[in-house]
Amino acid sequence: MQIGILEDENAFMAQCTVSGQTHDEVVACIESSIEFDMDYVFKNYIHPAAGLYWTDSLTGQAVNVAGFFGACGDLAVNKVQILNCPADWKTIWDAVLGYVNSAPQSYNMEFIFEYGQFDEPSNDSAGVYAWPQPYTTSNCKTNKNCFVSDPSSQFYWCDGSLLTCDGNYTTGAYLDRFYHDASLAANANYIAVGLLDSGFDDSNANWGVDRVVAQQCGQVIWDTANEVSAGGYWGSGGHQIPYMQVATWNDYEEATEQESGINNCYTVSALLNNEEGTLQWSLSPTDSVYANPETIDHFTIWWGPHSNNPNKVLQIAATNIKANNQDGPYSIDLSSLNLPHPAPNYTVDLYVEMVGIPSVLNQMSNVEAYTY
Repeated sequence: MQIGILEDENAFMAQCTVSGQTHDEVVACIESSIEFDMDYVFKNYIHPAAGLYWTDSLTGQAVNVAGFFGACGDLAVNKVQILNCPADWKTIWDAVLGYVNSAPQSYNMEFIFEYGQFDEPSNDSAGVYAWPQPYTTSNCKTNKNCFVSDPSSQFYWCDGSLLTCDGNYTTGAYLDRFYHDASLAANANYIAVGLLDSGFDDSNANWGVDRVVAQQCGQVIWDTANEVSAGGYWGSGGHQIPYMQVATWNDYEEATEQESGINNCYTVSALLNNEEGTLQWSLSPTDSVYANPETIDHFTIWWGPHSNNPNKVLQIAATNIKANNQDGPYSIDLSSLNLPHPAPNYTVDLYVEMVGIPSVLNQMSNVEAYTY
């Protein structure tokens, strides 16, 4: 496990875009702010121990990689653009690169930028990363109506500007463009970071403009994963994409977090059939359109002491029961369960757990009391 830093422009936006600053002062402020932050990154994450920080061997030599999230055009004073873009952006990053890679610092650092959307300073970029692209209209930045004005836009998971991700990369769909970019695929010395994401919703963020990408019961992360192999240059072919990014692991304010698990819109119902000697269960979709059993990896049967104690310890009675891409019904012979064997008429509580594919939330069934 290694750590990597993605610097956000908002780390210095407020201090570098105050009223009264001249053009040269804004340029100097941005440059010095990034350099200051890289000092901190090196001191606290790169320097303490070898192997702790993310490195990539670009040209045979391992370099420390840092990402940047931001654009030259975002940096305005009182909403008035003060930088000359892209010339000032290149000036800033030329200076930053010279600072971090020259004595006395010699941090051995390279930077990557967002693919296709933000400014990527020429000759200063070591690579790009793909990023979620929610649907955006021309007036989204001033009016909070992106989703409200077009509810169907919540299902445009691949590229907000083109409404779809249909594998036809000639239309310019964002992920299709990324995975078909011949210059990225051909250059082994250029870092390319692919994208896995589960959805987006900034309607509750104070900067939000009601952009929504519905999770579609886990289908979005499934679709973004499949886009890698559908891309053409990477996937099942020869040159493999070197990195994949889960964007983002814990941005709750934009509903992109995944650390709590993605709901695949299934509940599990268990039923004890003593007459047949089986434990049966089935899946009930809460969304008949997007719930997909392909988001389920397997089932596990748990047993615990028969009680109402919510803290009782459960143990595995059977596991790795494979899902067959159906909602059920499923069943297992009670005699095949790994259960304790004390005196007759012993009662245990049985549960069925639906175990999702990676990042999909697991679900537990109701309890069924079994006496044997």
